[in-house]
Amino acid sequence: MKADLFQLCDDKEWPEVRKYLSSDAAEEEKKSNIMYRDHNGWTCLHEAIYWEAPDDIVKAMIDIGGKELVMKTDNNDRTALHFVCNTVEYRKLSHRPLDLSHPSDISLPKRGVPPSAGYHLTNN
Repeated sequence: MKADLFQLCDDKEWPEVRKYLSSDAAEEEKKSNIMYRDHNGWTCLHEAIYWEAPDDIVKAMIDIGGKELVMKTDNNDRTALHFVCNTVEYRKLSHRPLDLSHPSDISLPKRGVPPSAGYHLTNN
């Protein structure tokens, strides 16, 4: 089931993930499945955060996996919390228009976010 749960997260099959997390399966089995790491070192929590899973799923994973899950790093030493921070920053940028008529007024996004992330050009 380990890779299966991970694949469900990767495919954004949230109803199926929710069903498994609330199932009668033993807590140790659930924890083992949530802790599964792919070739990038991502856990199910990394996947859930990356694909913006519903809050109840993220909470259930954290309740089951605890601090050990939250502190797991991928192959690039990023925890799922790093993904949360990047998602929030991207959302801030994704609706911000970019006005090229005053280039000196353009502020670049913070490190870790591609410069082109979410900017929309305006025609003035």
